[in-house]
Amino acid sequence: MNLISKLVKKLYLLFSFTTIVCFEVLAASVGVSPAPSWVVPVIPAGKSPSVKDFADGYYFSFSDMQVNLEKKTTYYRSIKNIVTESGIQNGSEISVIFDPSYEKVNFHTITIWREGKSVNQLKISDFKVMPQETDRQRFIYNGNYSASLVLKDIRKGDRIEFSYSVSGWNSVFQNKYSGIFSFSTYDYISHVHYAIISENGRFLNFKDFNKPPVKTLKKSAKSSIYEWDIKNLKNIPFEEHTPSWFYNYPYVQVTEFRSWKEVVDWGLQLYQIPEISGELKAKVDL
Repeated sequence: MNLISKLVKKLYLLFSFTTIVCFEVLAASVGVSPAPSWVVPVIPAGKSPSVKDFADGYYFSFSDMQVNLEKKTTYYRSIKNIVTESGIQNGSEISVIFDPSYEKVNFHTITIWREGKSVNQLKISDFKVMPQETDRQRFIYNGNYSASLVLKDIRKGDRIEFSYSVSGWNSVFQNKYSGIFSFSTYDYISHVHYAIISENGRFLNFKDFNKPPVKTLKKSAKSSIYEWDIKNLKNIPFEEHTPSWFYNYPYVQVTEFRSWKEVVDWGLQLYQIPEISGELKAKVDL
């Protein structure tokens, strides 16, 4: 076997091994499990919208997001209402974007409600996991993937209810949580609920913008639950020719950083320039 043949064989084996490892990592990153026991129970409410309040033939009647800081997990639950024939095509896909290097997605329920009866549609083998590289033309790779499922036999009048959790935080943030809770929507949503579950004594800094709903606080012996709950949320009209930094919708910023100095001190650790030595230092000193 000549040198070129040996090189080709080694490259093939390396590619095969890398492909197997990649698929194993992705397979381990998407699974099925019961909903977490810590999730705050919420009963969907609110009113149905008029046709002028939503586009694409469907609307969300419920949207829930709950963050557990100790578990480093975010739980999501949504209900889509298919109203017209166009909604069948536009609203039949479920897609979750995640980074498999530190995140795991677990689906809990996918249920079709039709004429008062429920049909279970949760089958993990039906999901397609694909890279989500939106900037690859600029040679920028973010490592994100999407787990997507196109539901079959969806009909006008169906309600699609699904829930899942994303576990794992990027270690670069050193276990400090930061997030934004937005009360803006492209289309009408009947009921929006947010919650943060935290151990008592864990510091959280809140800042409101543009008069968001007032948060409530529930305390137990071990934990604190911060909640926002709003019914019949309509979209805020977009204003043209506004600066890119201008936001006229209500939202809340949440962070565990106590000050901007803490943010700066954290960021400086990521940009340390090591002292040079040896031949490189001698070359620079010339």
